[in-house]
Amino acid sequence: MSRPSPLSVVIWCVLLVAAVVYAYAPALSAPFVFDDRSVALENPSLDSWGAAFIPPNDGRPVTGRPFANLTFALDRRLHGDDPAGFRVTNVALHIAAALLLLSIVRRTLERIGAASSRAVLGAVAAAAAWALHPLQTASVTYISQRTEILAALFAFVSLLSLIRRVEPNGTRYWSVIAVVACALAMTSKETAAALPVLLLAYDRTFISGALRVVWRERRALHLALASTWFVLLALLLTHGDRGGSAGFGAPEVSAWHYLLTQTRAITRYLELAIWPLSQVFDYGTSVVRDLASVAVPIALVALGLLATVIGVRRNHALGFVGLCFFAWLAPSSSVIPVLTQTMGEHRVYLPLAALVAGVVGVSAAQSRLPDHALLLVLLALSVPLVSLTRQRNAIYTSEIALWNDTVTKVPDNSRAHYNLGRAYALASEPGLALDAFARTLALDPIHARAHDAMGNLLAAAGRSEEALERFDRAIALEPRFPDARINRGALHESAGRFAAAIVDYSVALEVEPDAADARINLAAALIAARRPVEALAILDADRARRLSTLDLAERVADLRARAHMGVGMDHARAGRWDSAAAAFTEAIEHAPTLAAAHANLGNVRLQQHDPRAAIEHYQTALRLQPGLPGIAENLAAARAALHAR
Repeated sequence: MSRPSPLSVVIWCVLLVAAVVYAYAPALSAPFVFDDRSVALENPSLDSWGAAFIPPNDGRPVTGRPFANLTFALDRRLHGDDPAGFRVTNVALHIAAALLLLSIVRRTLERIGAASSRAVLGAVAAAAAWALHPLQTASVTYISQRTEILAALFAFVSLLSLIRRVEPNGTRYWSVIAVVACALAMTSKETAAALPVLLLAYDRTFISGALRVVWRERRALHLALASTWFVLLALLLTHGDRGGSAGFGAPEVSAWHYLLTQTRAITRYLELAIWPLSQVFDYGTSVVRDLASVAVPIALVALGLLATVIGVRRNHALGFVGLCFFAWLAPSSSVIPVLTQTMGEHRVYLPLAALVAGVVGVSAAQSRLPDHALLLVLLALSVPLVSLTRQRNAIYTSEIALWNDTVTKVPDNSRAHYNLGRAYALASEPGLALDAFARTLALDPIHARAHDAMGNLLAAAGRSEEALERFDRAIALEPRFPDARINRGALHESAGRFAAAIVDYSVALEVEPDAADARINLAAALIAARRPVEALAILDADRARRLSTLDLAERVADLRARAHMGVGMDHARAGRWDSAAAAFTEAIEHAPTLAAAHANLGNVRLQQHDPRAAIEHYQTALRLQPGLPGIAENLAAARAALHAR
């Protein structure tokens, strides 16, 4: 067959891009969900370019992944808090990865003997099946899983650069690109640890045919690729446990039990790759502890691994496919426990590329069907994938729908019930929210956040005693739980229990020194408890200066004024009129419209035998608050004192 024209390849690429955009269009109206907020909205490292290179080491999806974090910082600059902008970036990266995959598969099919025109059709079929597969929504629509897309994207760049390097017109610059892309993959996600091995295996399988040839002709390149492991090692040494979200530190999740769980996970991924009709957003943190319950998955995974080993030993293309699938999954789906999520469909983002390239791409390239019939088959494959992906994306447009879908499919997932409760609470559905939180606690009685969330709803409904009980239980489970401390403190403060409120706010502020609500509430409680000097110390601390950058300046100014008022009253009661006048003047500077401050300063000026100044402040107080008790009488006394002079 003749070689396809460049125009025909461009047309295929344009059609593929259009199909992906159409499939993901519904997702653009979706809100931030789950970890998206911690990555895009509550990520302090996004405030400056320098800080973006050092993401927080607290287990959020960007921990230990500086390049991924940098892309979120860029999105913050471009799109602010608009989730649509962040998703546009994810979709654009996904499209770029699909086009790279198309080029890789086309060149690979030609290397194993496919005619050029069939290699293009096979590559288009593989790229379309991969890019339009509903499984990919777990990485593309779920914004925080951009890490998967970036790692795969750079892996494709590195692999394509290796292929271009050995082509007749290849230059050494392709080697440089391959190494740089490999290093960037390491800074995007730890699964890229497999990339140097996969590049070596590709070279052996499709280019050189033997390791000795690879070593003789390109050992410098592969050694340079392997050197990028030092980049990953540096990140692991500083963020090895990903803020406690991964590693062997949790005795309740052993490496053995996690491995058993992954056999079930891998067979689940394969099932969804073939029949993607029951996707789950969050599988939770459950682990398999019974060997017999996963006997079939173990057998299937063992057969897959055996076939992969045989294929690799025989230098067969399907051996490379199996190696890609298992090696890329290995960092998160083997023996190293990922404590926050024992299964996740986003993990199969790149491994799915190996599967579709090996099955769809090769089948299309080697098909005996004429081109027009093969095109019809490609269309028949793409239409249902686009439809299913659009349907899956539509679920993301409502957090209630997303979490309802999750709890329906995984009813024992306490975290999903908790997040469903939060979604109902945000939608002003307190009854449904309480039901969801109650279900959470039925599954996980020590879920401190669920107790706290129930307390908030009960407090809002005026059920203070029940709310206090929930806050008490949350704090008993997590004594330094700042949100529960703040919420219980507010309940104590509203009941006039200022000493108890001060204790709770102080603990919350100790845990989170930058927590604006804890600092402001603590200052207010100290003022109410007649401890204004301590309140001023809280408001004037170095960390309090950040409050002026928030929408809290007016509230902080009011608290400072009230605190100075309290100081002034203490001085006035002791007869220290000059000090009292200075304090009331400070209060007026912070809150010029505070009538009580003017009235008190008027009283002090009258005691200082300055009736003219007293009259001025009394008049201002009455103008700001007509009918202020006692001021009319004081004003009359000041006028009488002035006339008596």
